[in-house]
Amino acid sequence: MAQNVVQLPAELRGNQALEKAWSFHRDKVQQIEDRFRPHFENAELQSLEAQQNWNTINGQVNRLPSYARIWYLPFLLVLAVTEIPVNRLSFELFFGESPLLSLIVAFLVGMIFMVLAHFTGIGFRRLGYNVSYIINQNPGTSPVLAALPSLTWIGFCLSLILAICYGVGVLRQGYLAFATQADPSFSQMIDSQQYIEAAARLVLAVTLGIEGWIFFSINLAIVTVGILAAFFCHDPHPEYEKVDLARKAANKALGRIRIQHGRAISSEEGRFANEKRQMSSN
Repeated sequence: MAQNVVQLPAELRGNQALEKAWSFHRDKVQQIEDRFRPHFENAELQSLEAQQNWNTINGQVNRLPSYARIWYLPFLLVLAVTEIPVNRLSFELFFGESPLLSLIVAFLVGMIFMVLAHFTGIGFRRLGYNVSYIINQNPGTSPVLAALPSLTWIGFCLSLILAICYGVGVLRQGYLAFATQADPSFSQMIDSQQYIEAAARLVLAVTLGIEGWIFFSINLAIVTVGILAAFFCHDPHPEYEKVDLARKAANKALGRIRIQHGRAISSEEGRFANEKRQMSSN
């Protein structure tokens, strides 16, 4: 912060009007300093704490953080939108009278795929750290046993992905079968809006053929891209990204306060300079 104005410049001494203007200017500068001081102290404390947290993790891993935040979520959203034309016809059988609803359901399925891809990719990315952490906390633990919690979570996410891919493939194939040769009893269930019962019957009755496996593979390929994006866009250390973002945010906040303080001081200095110039000309 700027130093308080405490001394009257020699060129202003002896002129009561200038001395009075100087006294007012000094008080204004002091008010600015008092107004910004608590903000400075708080921002500097947060910046120091964030830097200390960053230094702690950096000392542990001995490397800079590795993550990509700007384009990651938009990229997953694009992948979710990509799922719409792939899966729309899978739900056309149930929502044929409302194409918009089919699009919404297809998008929601795409979002579910991307959420699962996110957690799966992070699980793979941080598997090594989680194993090391468990072994360090419980010396003597075998690597396989230490990896079991992470592998269980990854396996759960992958199982859901495969199950949904299979279900969507069955619905897509069922739509084609129904379009070519409608089942009267199935049609009655659709007409009476028994969608859940109809879907369950379709999944149990249909076995995936070449058409279904093609769409199963397309969905799985899109989800795999999402998993890879999650893997490469997150740091292996679970806290490093958060700590690095907090450090950058704290430094930016401190920088903004410095800029605001500098502008307030400059504005007051300019005001006083104009006032002094006007008094001198008079």
